[in-house]
Amino acid sequence: MERRPINEHEAALVAALLAPTLDGFEELRRQIPHATVIPGCKCGCGTMDFIFDDPSADVPRSAATSPTAWSPDIVDDEGNVVGSLILFLRDGLLHSLEVVSYIDPLPLPKMDRVVWAAAP
Repeated sequence: MERRPINEHEAALVAALLAPTLDGFEELRRQIPHATVIPGCKCGCGTMDFIFDDPSADVPRSAATSPTAWSPDIVDDEGNVVGSLILFLRDGLLHSLEVVSYIDPLPLPKMDRVVWAAAP
């Protein structure tokens, strides 16, 4: 598994998932720049796992529960719902972003493929 820093698109997607002002989300948003990621699934989907092991990083822990309260839908070119996103936490840290597919494995979606209207 190739470990790498979180990229701009991934960081923006996670930040958008954490945009609502729910308890513990501020701490989770502050974790994003410190994250490294690895593929979280072998099926070929865009699921990713987060790793935080830089001892010099001051990564705040969150009291939010897992999975987070918001699971927005992913749509295809025609606007049909083909999947969703689920953000999991472990011990107060971002743990994984799961790309749930209802048909075939989906890559990490572009922002315009996520239906953001269902925020709590």
